[in-house]
Amino acid sequence: MGETNWLLVFHSSWREIAVTVVRQVGGDAFVTFGAAVLAWCFLIYFKFYIFRPLIRQSQQILESEQLSRTLIETAPVGLGLLQLESGKPLLHSPAMTQMQARLRKAGNSLPAEFAECYRQQEKISASGLVRQELTFVTHDGQSVNLHVSMAPVRYRGADALVVAFIDITDKKLLEQHLIVAREAADKASAAKSSFLAAMSHEIRTPLNAILGNLELLAHSALAEQRDRLDIIRHASDNLLATISDVLDFSKIEAGELHLENIEFDVLEMSAHVLDIFTPSAQAKGLVLWGELGETASQPMIGDPTCLGQVLNNLLSNALKFTERGQVVLRICLDAPASLIRFKVEDTGIGMSALQQQQVFSAFRQADETISRRYGGTGLGLALCTQLAQAMGGELSVTSELGKGSVFQLSLPLSQEAGQVDSPLFNGEQVCLLASMPECRAYLSRVLTAWGLEVDAYQHPAQIDDTALSSLQTLVLWGDKTTWHPDDENRLVEEASRVIDCSNEGPRIPVATGRVLRASVNGLKGLADALRHSLQGQALSEREQGEQILPGKLRVLVAEDNPVNRRLFEEQLWLLGCTVCLAEGGEQALACLQQERFDILLTDLSMPGMDGYTLARQAREAWPMMPIVAVTANATQQEYAECTSVGIAQVLIKPLLLNELKEALLAACGLDMVFSEPLTQAGELVYAPLGKHPLPEDMWDIFENVCRSSFVAIRAAQSIGDITAILQELHKLRGALGVYRFPEAERHLAKIESCLKSARPDTGELLELFLYGLQQELLLRRLSAPAL
Repeated sequence: MGETNWLLVFHSSWREIAVTVVRQVGGDAFVTFGAAVLAWCFLIYFKFYIFRPLIRQSQQILESEQLSRTLIETAPVGLGLLQLESGKPLLHSPAMTQMQARLRKAGNSLPAEFAECYRQQEKISASGLVRQELTFVTHDGQSVNLHVSMAPVRYRGADALVVAFIDITDKKLLEQHLIVAREAADKASAAKSSFLAAMSHEIRTPLNAILGNLELLAHSALAEQRDRLDIIRHASDNLLATISDVLDFSKIEAGELHLENIEFDVLEMSAHVLDIFTPSAQAKGLVLWGELGETASQPMIGDPTCLGQVLNNLLSNALKFTERGQVVLRICLDAPASLIRFKVEDTGIGMSALQQQQVFSAFRQADETISRRYGGTGLGLALCTQLAQAMGGELSVTSELGKGSVFQLSLPLSQEAGQVDSPLFNGEQVCLLASMPECRAYLSRVLTAWGLEVDAYQHPAQIDDTALSSLQTLVLWGDKTTWHPDDENRLVEEASRVIDCSNEGPRIPVATGRVLRASVNGLKGLADALRHSLQGQALSEREQGEQILPGKLRVLVAEDNPVNRRLFEEQLWLLGCTVCLAEGGEQALACLQQERFDILLTDLSMPGMDGYTLARQAREAWPMMPIVAVTANATQQEYAECTSVGIAQVLIKPLLLNELKEALLAACGLDMVFSEPLTQAGELVYAPLGKHPLPEDMWDIFENVCRSSFVAIRAAQSIGDITAILQELHKLRGALGVYRFPEAERHLAKIESCLKSARPDTGELLELFLYGLQQELLLRRLSAPAL
């Protein structure tokens, strides 16, 4: 120990040493073993709960990425994952590679273009999604349209851009083709509309002249002429209705056809249709007749023009396809079903079953050879079907090839229609002579239903002397070519009353001595004739065409068509107007500057200054003068333009007299002021000497007095001498009283009272009365027998 050189000795036994070593080694071993167990448990936990889930998750990520790559590589659309800054493709589909190969880009690649396009977007949605259509040029110079969707993402710690696109080049081309096709269709539709408008104008213009002049001729008092004019006029009306319906065929198919809903006599309308086609049937040697029920009238609520259009077409076809035999129009009521049925039967060429299925199709005829043999477009029956359906009915056909056809039109019969006219007699005896067995059987049934005792014969020779001696009322019906005129004269001379019904007979019966003439088309004429003969009922008077406006209007007419210009002159003269005619807008303006007019009547389509320009300038210079336009075709656009230039009313050619009168009254505001005119044509027809005619010299004196008063009144009006006017009116009223015209005398007394009280419209009333009196004197002079 140190410098002492002592040695210390610690003595332990082997046992002690062993115990000490065991204690130290055992503790360390226990600690080591525990640490090893804990480490093993941790490793087991890490393996099963941390490492293996990480491995599975990594595998799923790898599988997901592999799936994404597979989807991108196999997708039929362009897909790609791009670096946002550089546009370098990280992942891309073959479609993107192929598109890149097609495009001609200088410098940048297609992915770089996508990235650049995304960066340039100023407005990006909150989600960052951008959709845009881009156009590129291929190597061959063609355009490619792509619909691109782009969205930002993070990929491997960097900003990336997901891009998806589809090629919409074919879609764009299709859209362009559709736009071109639509523009072509619009141009074709506009061209069609222009063509139809032009055709309507060209057709309506001559129709205006036809109808207007027929109406003027209809003022004739000759019965036969008036009936023929009525037939022509109704035919022209039907032609006009047909043209209007054909022009509106597209409206019918679109369900835009507007039908009237008015009450009319369907039997009278059907008789008009038969009147129209009777000359055509006679020219072909066919028998055309109608079995129009058992009443004199049958009220119906509906559209008479539409129904007439269908019947016209059916009868026209029946006559066209019938070479021999007859065509019959039958009308019967189906009361339980509230239907009225029209049947058009013919003995023509007929149709097979297949032809009957095709006959109602547009532009189709039963046989391709029919158009060459008979003409026509095949549109008529298709139009009839559309019209029948529009009226709530149906059109059907039954036919047998080589034997004829039966077309049946069934329409609903409204219960709100008026009462039918069913004649009623008290068993009077009537002798009926009709050569056609069907007509004879039909009329026998009708006359029996009316309460008459009927003896029907086919030939005058069948009437023996015994029957002839008791013959009171003889009815001759239809064709008389099967017997000799002497045989008929024997019956006519013995009969007390004769009713002669023929195709040429008037619709309203006309009496000539004891013979009454009537038409075979319809039963109204026969019924009226029987009532007159057997019951003493007065015959209906024919309408007179005189229509006078309440005041002598000064009318300026601007019309370039000379025929229509002349027609307007005649119509306005007949209405009592003072007319000035101008051939165009410039001449009309010159007339307006020279004198005052109450109303301007102008055509819209005129060379040089048209009606719109004329109306605009006239409205600026003379704002109080009403302007009425007359045109052959008026669309909604033209109506709007007319309103914008100050045109008060638009009238459509052909323009009838009554329509013109109503338009002038409405435009000038006279329809309310003169709702009850002081005089009308025919008021002065009184018999001063009772039933005895007035001697001609007395009429001459009366006319001289009236004309003298006219001159004096005009002179007094020019200088405003009210006293002189009253004196002449008093003298004229005295002459009217002497010649027994009490109604005219009362009217003149009212005018004197208005003149004394300074009523503002007295001048108009006086003009009306003087004009009416002048017209009566003129009519009397024209109707006087020639010496």
